[in-house]
Amino acid sequence: MLRILVSGLSLAIAILSTSTAQAHTALVRSKPTSGAHEQVSPATIELLFGADVRLIDLRLTSDGGTPIQLEKSRDLVPSQQFTIALPPLGADGYRVDWVVMGGDSHKMTGSFDFTVGTDVER
Repeated sequence: MLRILVSGLSLAIAILSTSTAQAHTALVRSKPTSGAHEQVSPATIELLFGADVRLIDLRLTSDGGTPIQLEKSRDLVPSQQFTIALPPLGADGYRVDWVVMGGDSHKMTGSFDFTVGTDVER
């Protein structure tokens, strides 16, 4: 009986570990990178994730809290990589906030900051 209980517990732990790993797909790389100091306005934001996800939301705000209008993509096809066009950005600090959904329907969020211009200090 104890052997069956231990086997069942081991199986449950393995299943939960796999589900947790799938539910937390990480951002592998961004461009601009977190903390980057860009001399000129980047033309795009690029996001690379560790597995296919759906990009649910992406917001860009200046350090003063002003939202920057971005084109909304209607394509909800899962992908590991997303490229979002940017309007010309002035010298300032910026924050990118993203929301993605994994294949198991778990939402994941994250953010990173970057600056544009040589006179901007963070």
